[in-house]
Amino acid sequence: MIRNAHSFTRGLVAAGLLVSALAVTATTASAASDEFVSATWMAASESTPVISTNWGRLMLRDGVLSFRSNTTEWQLATTEIKRASISRESDNVMLLETVSGQTYYVTIYGAQLTVASPHKALEVIQKASRTTAARR
Repeated sequence: MIRNAHSFTRGLVAAGLLVSALAVTATTASAASDEFVSATWMAASESTPVISTNWGRLMLRDGVLSFRSNTTEWQLATTEIKRASISRESDNVMLLETVSGQTYYVTIYGAQLTVASPHKALEVIQKASRTTAARR
């Protein structure tokens, strides 16, 4: 019985460390330099404005925002983002609308795999879009 409890605790600690590693790790650069804004979040993505359990990794790197999970994968350049905002349907869902008319709904998850506020992620993505637009 104690062995099972120790194994369970070790599993939780390992899962917590993994989620912490994937949680928000943002590095920002000044717009004056040639470096891009980069960040990584644990997130979920759907084509409708719902809080999803389609967990994956949302990454912003080198001017490209990408999402990858077991069932969904997409990427778009920050220059393609027409609008990034909080969805009208839920304060916990971020809306990404592209120039070509595609819409992505993204939910950000925290270290305990609970829904987190998307405001900080939204700020980083908007900053990256503005920085990329200033370079054009």
